[in-house]
Amino acid sequence: MGKLITEMILLPTLITSMTLCQQYIVHIVLPNSMINKHRQAIIMLLIFAFQEYIILQYSYNELGNIIYPYAMAVSVIFSTDYRHWRYICGSIIITVLMFNAVLYQTHLALTHQLVYATLRLALLLLLYLLIGHYPKWQNYRFYALVLIFTNMWIDVWDRNAYIYTPLAVLGGSLIFVVITSGARYVYQRYLRYSA
Repeated sequence: MGKLITEMILLPTLITSMTLCQQYIVHIVLPNSMINKHRQAIIMLLIFAFQEYIILQYSYNELGNIIYPYAMAVSVIFSTDYRHWRYICGSIIITVLMFNAVLYQTHLALTHQLVYATLRLALLLLLYLLIGHYPKWQNYRFYALVLIFTNMWIDVWDRNAYIYTPLAVLGGSLIFVVITSGARYVYQRYLRYSA
């Protein structure tokens, strides 16, 4: 029961909190600072890498497997302006590299992992390009679908290596969408009132 609560509530809430913290830094703190754009991208990517590592390690230590590895990267794609391309592409690459590094470190890696890592990287970058080309896709219905898909696609071809509950991951994905959409609504109201 404890693992189910961790999988369905605690881990999604932790990841969502980290994502919202990132968005606060990206949209409010750094733009109002005196730091140039190049250094801003480096700071954002370092924070992202640190948070991603914490999520992957926490997931493995608490559940014995890795779930939600792409949740933050997908959230960054949907919640960050297209002009932050260094940050978005960097976060996608960092996610794929760190996920595979932790898989090798924890001996969960498959022999054909490099091929799947390349495939994941290509799909996430393609998603980013599509959303940049079709801005109307940057809505929460599409975000929910992509988030659920990416949360469920973790090596489904070798389900024995990942014994997570698909229903719990689905519930956790919905928590991501509800909290993130609520936060975006509050942020948009804040911008409206501050203007």
